Amino acid sequence: IWASMRPYRVPHEEPKGSDARMAAAYRKAHSTDSERAPAELVIIHKGTFCSKCMMHITLCRTYGENLRKAEAAARDNAILKQKNQNIQHKLANQ
Repeated sequence: IWASMRPYRVPHEEPKGSDARMAAAYRKAHSTDSERAPAELVIIHKGTFCSKCMMHITLCRTYGENLRKAEAAARDNAILKQKNQNIQHKLANQ
């Protein structure tokens, strides 16, 4: 009994690249063509867990919002970088 209570490390817990893998898994689970868990499952029926990714609904929503914000910030940064390059190119050609 005591041996089973000791914590142990799982392979997906390693920090390197886990954020990218988590984001990819979340996007895949929440894509339009992904399957949902059967509504007959008690944990889904109670509305406690997301039927697509099986995470707690609050965690799922928070992660999704943070992922969308991070992707929007990355897009905005890429657009600003491109605009700065265009301006520098125009100034260099004058």
